[in-house]
Amino acid sequence: MSNTNEPNDSFDWGRLWRWTRDVPERRDDVVAVVQGAVGSRIPVGDVDATPSLDIRLSGAVLDPSHTLVVPDARPHLVVMIHGLMATERFWGQVSSPGFDSRLAADLDATVVCVRYNSGRHISTNGEELAAALDALVAHWPVPVEQVTLVAHSMGGLVARSAIHYSVELPWIALCRRLVLLGVPQRGAPLEQVAHIAAFTLAAIPNPWTWGISWLLRQRSEGIRDLRHGYLVHEEWQERHDESLTIGRRHLVPLTTHIDHYCAAGSVGPSEHHVVSKLVGDGMVTPFSAKDEGVTGALTDRVATETRVFPGVSHVGIAGDDDVYAQVLIWCQTS
Repeated sequence: MSNTNEPNDSFDWGRLWRWTRDVPERRDDVVAVVQGAVGSRIPVGDVDATPSLDIRLSGAVLDPSHTLVVPDARPHLVVMIHGLMATERFWGQVSSPGFDSRLAADLDATVVCVRYNSGRHISTNGEELAAALDALVAHWPVPVEQVTLVAHSMGGLVARSAIHYSVELPWIALCRRLVLLGVPQRGAPLEQVAHIAAFTLAAIPNPWTWGISWLLRQRSEGIRDLRHGYLVHEEWQERHDESLTIGRRHLVPLTTHIDHYCAAGSVGPSEHHVVSKLVGDGMVTPFSAKDEGVTGALTDRVATETRVFPGVSHVGIAGDDDVYAQVLIWCQTS
């Protein structure tokens, strides 16, 4: 039962949205932050508040509902997927040139980037990405020989969800590898702390703690899904958002014909340093990124290959030269 004096969810998120969408400079970046933070709390009446997922080439949106016109289209498609509160421009913002343009040249591939609303449920974006990739491959101007997915942070969970929902789609047979960069496969510690704090503060009969709890509970559905790395609809459909949870109920297996590669960062001097174990790259621990068992033992979801990069932050992992060198090796593995 809720406390009668507890603040209600009446903040005018629509006003905030209308202000941010009119910001002239870097509007898309500001919009991505607001979407990722509060998600569906933006009123449905603001049509462009929750846009559908799309796939872009050199910034232009591709319409895969018919045969595409792509100059110098290559048979190897590399799909880049950004993380929370970002857009496809993230790759070029982290480093110049970004991983996207570097992979296009080094792999003789066409690189396309996904843009999605990171405030929506991960599985919602995943299912939509599955359909978008199937249409993209079907209408690519040259026969596609292989598809490589490269994803950062939340984007890796969206990619894994898309693979799960593609089991009966033709494109999945062409997917050769998935490269995960700092992906919280076992959840993000900060979201877990925020969830516990909101639950605890709501139980204290004090208007100040209720107010802080209310603010914490404005987190978007996407952020809440980061708690334990939810990949499927059932995880959030079967649970109440405010209840305390220990872990995932639905452990999604890796697809056997797809090679999974995992890169994790660490602000500590080594993977096993106490700082690395507690905070990892500042957002994701190596334990979570590698989807290890509680004791550190390997699970049946162990990646084809994993590597931890000491001194590399959560954002930096998507632009670090040493990380790129490893990603390139993984992408060139047949």
